[in-house]
Amino acid sequence: MKTEKRAYYLSVIPGYLLLVGLGITLSITNPAMLLYYFLGMGMGFAMQKSRICVASAFNDLFLFKNPVGMKNLFFLILFTTVVFGSLQFFLPTHFGKGSIYYTGPYNLLGGILFGFGMVWAGGCAGSTLVRIGEGQLAAFLVFIFMFFGTFFGTYLFNFIWEMVISFKPVYLPEALGWQNALLLQLFLIVSMILIFYFWEKKQEALAEIELEWEGTPFWKRPWPYLVGALLFAVFSGLIFYFSVKVWRVNTIFSFWGLWILKSLGINIESWKFLGLLG
Repeated sequence: MKTEKRAYYLSVIPGYLLLVGLGITLSITNPAMLLYYFLGMGMGFAMQKSRICVASAFNDLFLFKNPVGMKNLFFLILFTTVVFGSLQFFLPTHFGKGSIYYTGPYNLLGGILFGFGMVWAGGCAGSTLVRIGEGQLAAFLVFIFMFFGTFFGTYLFNFIWEMVISFKPVYLPEALGWQNALLLQLFLIVSMILIFYFWEKKQEALAEIELEWEGTPFWKRPWPYLVGALLFAVFSGLIFYFSVKVWRVNTIFSFWGLWILKSLGINIESWKFLGLLG
């Protein structure tokens, strides 16, 4: 038992020291980013405790016919729709309409490729970062190749933009009005939740097993998915509110790649992707 505790502390203490060190560094070099640093940690903590993962929801649905993950995923979409929709509705001049692009066949192709990647890699971009924080070595390998794949997509963005993305997008609040657009989206999301809920009720054998965590502090035991989803929506909404822009997980890999190229003296000013970052 003592050996296990020692191993635990040897793995955890360096992580805490790294977090504190990064926080101190940010407070000195870029104090404005300190707020997003803590909000990002909050999002990561909520994802880890509630096991939020897009890939696992699809995995469970198609491989094991278990709809629980998809039901939970649509609850997450519901919470974020309410948070982001409310911010854009009540403060339209402050936030504008966000990043809305043309939807077409490239979305279908990209979704299929991304779906293959998520399943084969064992997780989506967010859950890969969570697993890195947990110390899983396989996640580090996925992370490396995810960086190169994202950067390659950035390189091809000029071609993709001219082919399919540059068309005028359809923004539902402009086409239908804010109230109708929000009601339509909420109706579709709630409908999907009800479909998966009744599907779940027909498969009692797939019901999640409740583990006993009596006497364990709340921050140490697993959280219900809805708790983590709600916190995730609140933290991401706060980031959106203070930064006035939508943050994306994979975009940071593009930033790193472009920074490397710029450091090497390569001209990247003509890359269309730069103009879309806001």
